[in-house]
Amino acid sequence: EGERERKELWRKLRWQQSQQLQQQQLQQQQQQKQQLYEHSSTTPQWNGTVIGMYALPTILGFLILTVVPEAYVNYFLVGYTLWAGGIVFRWGQTNYSQHILLCLLYVTLAAYL
Repeated sequence: EGERERKELWRKLRWQQSQQLQQQQLQQQQQQKQQLYEHSSTTPQWNGTVIGMYALPTILGFLILTVVPEAYVNYFLVGYTLWAGGIVFRWGQTNYSQHILLCLLYVTLAAYL
């Protein structure tokens, strides 16, 4: 009978530990969700660096269309595509990479239409 009591005590102890572990995991998940919500609800800071980053592809596209001779536009479009692809590969699908791809689309359409 003592063996049975020890087994029952061991099962209760394991059950309590598993319940504590589940509660800790649930609390961690809730904290992660809260941190994600707090991070996503903040607005980005629009400083000179960010404005310059977003202006650079636009200015580059404008210069390709207006300054570069028509015979060399294709080479610049290939370079622009490689640059945009590198940024998408490095940072993934972000707002900035989408901005670059849209600028590339508009420059390409303007060059061929």
